[in-house]
Amino acid sequence: MFPNIHSLSKEENRLIEIAQEKYHIYFDLANHLATFQSNFLKSNIQKEANFFIGFMNQSNTSSLLSLLSILRHHTIQAKLTMRHSLEASMSACYALDNPDQEKFYTVNGEELIFKKKFMEKVYDWIKDDYPEQSKIIESDKKVLNGYTHSNFKTVALNVREMNNGQILSTRFFDNSYDDFLNINMTQLELFAYSTSVMNMLDLYEVVISNSDYVDLADNFVKEKTVLASMLRSIPIPNMN
Repeated sequence: MFPNIHSLSKEENRLIEIAQEKYHIYFDLANHLATFQSNFLKSNIQKEANFFIGFMNQSNTSSLLSLLSILRHHTIQAKLTMRHSLEASMSACYALDNPDQEKFYTVNGEELIFKKKFMEKVYDWIKDDYPEQSKIIESDKKVLNGYTHSNFKTVALNVREMNNGQILSTRFFDNSYDDFLNINMTQLELFAYSTSVMNMLDLYEVVISNSDYVDLADNFVKEKTVLASMLRSIPIPNMN
């Protein structure tokens, strides 16, 4: 039986509060990237960037939810929201290059009719116009796709004990919640999170540099360079 939502909420808050102490540089980098991801534009945003801003906000929200889910030991939720963040960032960049409303929906009286196969158009656009960034983000998504549908890999995250193939107990938190697994597994997830956010920032940088509707903040290149250097310098956590 699962605990009630009030006790779960208190425990999840505790896990967030102790994250820096437990994961050190891996948490610091992920936290800095999550903050920077939401604060890298100048305020002189043109009306043609409305759809871009909407999608970017969706991407940033999902990214932050992914980070919170990692720290709260909910791997499936973390992967699902990161996949959504990646797709929303691609959609944002598509919207910056294709700002017309008709690319997204049409209006029939009071009804909004959303365009079918929208993401297919986004994928085709990024493959044609930004093939290098497309390959990198698609590589990220392939890793995440293993968690988007139910399978035994996802079941095993929440199975605490097995005996001769028989499940003896299950749990709400992932097995990384246990101290003997917690540090390295969660550090690895934080490292993967930081890598995905950096890949999104790379895409934003190259697309925005070709746009007249938004501008990167004056400190963008300097700040991103520092964060990229941090990411390169920290070791990939060893699970062996």
